[in-house]
Amino acid sequence: ASAQPASGFMTHHSCFTAYSEAARLASERVPNVYAPPLYRPDPHEARMLDGFQVDPYMYPPTFLLLPRVVRLFASDFLSQRLIWYGLDFACVAGAMLALARWIGGEKGRFVALLVPAVLLSIPTRMALQMGNFQLIAAAMCVLAMIAFERRRPVGGAALLAFAIGAKLYPALFLVYLIGRRKFREAAFTVGFLVLYVALTVGFFGPSVVGAFMGFEAPRLATGAAFGMLHMLPWTITINESVYGLVLKLGMLGVPGASFRAAAIIAWLFTLIAIAIAFLLGKKTSPDDALSTATTWVALLALAALRAPFLPQEYGLFLPTWLLSLIVARFSTTRAAPIFAVVAAWGGLNILWPLEEFHLGALIALLVTAIPQAISWALIALTITGELKKKSSPA
Repeated sequence: ASAQPASGFMTHHSCFTAYSEAARLASERVPNVYAPPLYRPDPHEARMLDGFQVDPYMYPPTFLLLPRVVRLFASDFLSQRLIWYGLDFACVAGAMLALARWIGGEKGRFVALLVPAVLLSIPTRMALQMGNFQLIAAAMCVLAMIAFERRRPVGGAALLAFAIGAKLYPALFLVYLIGRRKFREAAFTVGFLVLYVALTVGFFGPSVVGAFMGFEAPRLATGAAFGMLHMLPWTITINESVYGLVLKLGMLGVPGASFRAAAIIAWLFTLIAIAIAFLLGKKTSPDDALSTATTWVALLALAALRAPFLPQEYGLFLPTWLLSLIVARFSTTRAAPIFAVVAAWGGLNILWPLEEFHLGALIALLVTAIPQAISWALIALTITGELKKKSSPA
């Protein structure tokens, strides 16, 4: 039942392998759960776990609380993977329907009717199959923002804090909340983040936090943790992030487009994203639920672009979700806009089969440029449209 049955990579890849193994190792108080040999003792041969290649663990230590809970319900990996898939799907579908309900009215019903188009898209199905936490993190952020708008700061803070502690980039919503002058919500979120760190230390010991700060965080900041970007050229072609764009220019022979340049530009992009998040917070109108919801998803998609590695398999989920909200905002019966929407949805579903990289890097770059251009355009159009609005009253 693979989303890409012909792809050997897809049928033998599960991001949850890293989560499950890291939770096991942390529970055993291994000094450094980020050490690559723990997941791949032989650099030239993948370690297998019930038919799946084991990924290295690269997330902050607080994330380990979630896979540790999953391990309480099942001891073998395949059963854990089944539970994780159910959790993943329930969170994503639930968040999308909850957002539609919060929008309400005719627009909300329209958004709800478009949920299957997002769930059945190739990026979403591949992301669910891979079990990457990206989808759950996005769902948590959206549910958190809905909770804040419904004046439930504790529940919203608990969700947003975990997403930040697990993926880091959702921290951009703290800036957004400050722009909205929701200081209490931001403070609660920071408080829950501290609580999750304390729970992590209590369950796994202080060494896991020290290993992240001293070993893994510097490697994530420079991109060194993503060794496949150096060893496997095809990983650059499927990389949707700002970091990946620079490396793609390097593959095309652009002078200076190196790994060092990619890291520098990624940090400059971070500063720009922070400014955008603050301005979006000031511009958000509490009276326009659909516009607000679109801003949230666009901000999430923008923040995700900061990652050193954002593969197309799950990197295109947020732009696809964003497209469904844009359609609801500008619904029409005219043929031209409908054709443009269908074309955009189809373009976001163009994923380059990894086994076909032998056809040439240039072809791979051209094909993967289609969904990347569409996703970046959707994010840019949404954000610029929101920034042109008058500031909301304090």
